Amino acid sequence: MPDGHTPERKPRPGKARISRELGIIKKRRAAIAPASPAEGVQLGNVRVVLANSAFAGNVGQSARAMLNMGLTRLYLANPTPRYRSPESRQMAVGAWEVIKNAKVTKTLPEALEGTVMSVAFTAGKGRLRLRIDPFEEILPELAERSRTGDVALVFGSEVSGLTNHEIQKCSHAARLNVSEHFASLNLAQAVLVAASQVFGYRREPTRLLPPRPLATHDEVEQFLKQLRELLERIRFLPEQNPDRFFDQMRSLFLRIPLEDREVRMLRGVLTNFEWNLDHPGKAKPKKEES
Repeated sequence: MPDGHTPERKPRPGKARISRELGIIKKRRAAIAPASPAEGVQLGNVRVVLANSAFAGNVGQSARAMLNMGLTRLYLANPTPRYRSPESRQMAVGAWEVIKNAKVTKTLPEALEGTVMSVAFTAGKGRLRLRIDPFEEILPELAERSRTGDVALVFGSEVSGLTNHEIQKCSHAARLNVSEHFASLNLAQAVLVAASQVFGYRREPTRLLPPRPLATHDEVEQFLKQLRELLERIRFLPEQNPDRFFDQMRSLFLRIPLEDREVRMLRGVLTNFEWNLDHPGKAKPKKEES
């Protein structure tokens, strides 16, 4: 090889190209959705349809809002060509799979094909004298229909929303419950509000931590016995009708659903109080504040 001659390097083929050449078809990962409540909306049958979306970032934010509320099926009718751009991916955060698996159509009617119910969201009042109901009133029917087939939540362009013609293509028109003084929502905000209502309809509240065990009747009675003895010792109970006074205190604690650890804590306070009464000279001096 002559001195000073650098051999030409051929670019390495990417993984996608190698897969195509070898005939390897990779299965797309799917976003994971939680289970649907028995009497609620069946989340797997819900399509979120964005019509004429103009900004890639809003598509990404909408996908994130969907996945927050257990919805994974995104339909894009005539979207911006950049709906899968780096900006969209950045805004989607962990919901990129929703966008990668999105169904893209040229028109809104194509995105609604096969649905048994479709809800167009609009802030307009009396557009073409259409009936526009609060979304809360439509949810029961949406839940029922979702058990028989696909239902769609339809949102319009960020610039002008859904047109009258697009609203008429849907079976229902709905408005979200926001302040009448400022009802304008960003596209992703509207998706989040509607999806939140769909996700929470007839669903038990999510518990991040398991509930702590409640104190038993016997544990509460032992605490009340110790409390009664201490109150008698310090002569807190009135001489007349002490039982009646303590019964009022008893009913107070019985109304509160005390946890077992709370009863142990209260009994610890009483035990410490009793020890200080028995050992007045040995009580620890209070630390002076510096």
